[in-house]
Amino acid sequence: MNAILDLPTISTLGEFASDATRQADDFVLLHFKSESRSPETLRKLLRGPMKVEGMMWVISREGCSDIEINLVGCHVASSSLVILMPGSIVESKVLSDGPIDCYMLFLAPPFLRNINIDLNVLGQLPNRQISPEADPAIRLEPGELDMMTRLLELLTVNRHVNDETVYARSIARSTIASLLYQGMQKVSRLYGEAEKDNARDTDARLSRRSNYVRDFMQLVRQNFQTERSVSFYASRLCITPKYLSLIIKAQTGHTAGDVINNFVLLEAKNLLRFSGMNIQQVANALNFPSQSAFGKYFKHLTGQSPSEYQHS
Repeated sequence: MNAILDLPTISTLGEFASDATRQADDFVLLHFKSESRSPETLRKLLRGPMKVEGMMWVISREGCSDIEINLVGCHVASSSLVILMPGSIVESKVLSDGPIDCYMLFLAPPFLRNINIDLNVLGQLPNRQISPEADPAIRLEPGELDMMTRLLELLTVNRHVNDETVYARSIARSTIASLLYQGMQKVSRLYGEAEKDNARDTDARLSRRSNYVRDFMQLVRQNFQTERSVSFYASRLCITPKYLSLIIKAQTGHTAGDVINNFVLLEAKNLLRFSGMNIQQVANALNFPSQSAFGKYFKHLTGQSPSEYQHS
């Protein structure tokens, strides 16, 4: 492993971008265009395998390159999106000498943890698992490319107009959440159509599993404020906790416990930041036995105390 792709490393690439936007230790957005880059310098900087210490979005409007993600080849053509998840290993193989118009957005892990995503939407994504052999680059339609570009440009405008105001970070979170939803919508469209094409080949066992996942998400949404044990939801579904955890992990990539915790955290974060409640009242609303128990739970999952998060 030659390098780590983290916030400081990505920020150094801003020297070779036509526009670079950084918000504190939250994110970096770079826009590369033909006239602003030095191909040989970029090739040297991006040479060798690198581990992504955060989440990175690459949106190519024009130009192409060949990369490897976790040892799987990926051709990034014009009008395409590549999402690199935390821990991914990426290596640049070929960087085109032709015109280039590309955005690179890097999100630091602490900032990622504070983006509120409605997990109900994740439960509505297509049930089909994306094959590890599939090309990681997602082809974007013109309207989709335009929408994502506008959201990225809004991040730059927000940074320059609002600078370090108390609202700048919240606006950025909301904008990036919108970008994430756009990505989920694209995946839903792509694999939702593939599911329709292959519906006749879906056996009864997979259908039952899909129903369990759907019902589990519905139950969690209805009960997460009072019930946080996997056994409760398994009993409501008339299956064992072990089997529930198995199918939820296979479907979503997260354990059943993680899904429950994420629902609780989403609500806790919303209440702490926007409800006007104090920490004791939030703990009561989420059915914790004490403020101390809530504080330990919250800090274990986020790395911050409720008070630290409330004032961040």
